[in-house]
Amino acid sequence: MIPELLTGSTPLANFLNPFGFALLVGLYGSGAVVARELTYRWGKGWPTLLSLGAAYGIIEEGLMVRSFFSPNYIPPPIQYLIAVLTVAGLFWFGKRLPRSMFGRRETRVRSPFIFGLVGTLGTVAFFLVFWGLPSTGLPVPVTIAVSMAYLMVVAWIILRMTGNGYSWSDVHELGLVSGALSPFIILAPLRELSKTQPKNLAGITLVALLFAVLLGLIALRIRRRESLVMRAFCTNCGVAVMPEDIYCRECGGKL
Repeated sequence: MIPELLTGSTPLANFLNPFGFALLVGLYGSGAVVARELTYRWGKGWPTLLSLGAAYGIIEEGLMVRSFFSPNYIPPPIQYLIAVLTVAGLFWFGKRLPRSMFGRRETRVRSPFIFGLVGTLGTVAFFLVFWGLPSTGLPVPVTIAVSMAYLMVVAWIILRMTGNGYSWSDVHELGLVSGALSPFIILAPLRELSKTQPKNLAGITLVALLFAVLLGLIALRIRRRESLVMRAFCTNCGVAVMPEDIYCRECGGKL
């Protein structure tokens, strides 16, 4: 729903078409669930999830949509082979990555509002980089280098704010995600009313409203859970953990 419906990539009427719905859910939904499930089953963390996410991106855009090459011609077998080998390599690499790439770093955790602000600015910068630079006429390698630098800066900021991923909670994660989605939610009415849109975006305002309500309900659920549930402690290292955790975020041991 996020990459296709909320962004306006797929009109609401097409999204609700049974065939299109099954295709999109099977494509995006299964990919996200499999990556998450493997990460937890292997007892890994965000490095593995990113590696599996990259593998999925190649499967979708390289093997299925073929946007890596050209959607209008069948690419040579060697390009398909390279894509398949890259997916296999990322899968192998992800399974062997440590639970965390960096050790705990002491830091003062900012408020969820600051995380939301970072998410909002990150989305704005994303479109400036990935949509703006290709239209400037810059050489392709320069555009790719700037894009990679942008991703590294965003990752560095989040790691700095979270003590390398150890010092934040679900409410901070929700703030980051809500901030990243906020430009789509805020601009939805303007996009639906715009006369210059190449696609029929009727209903996108309703979609944005539903997303805002859903994020609010998730926030209430997190607040209620954190206020009612007592924290447990890891039997291996003694660090406080949430009862729903399967693995300790400090030592990686199974709870």
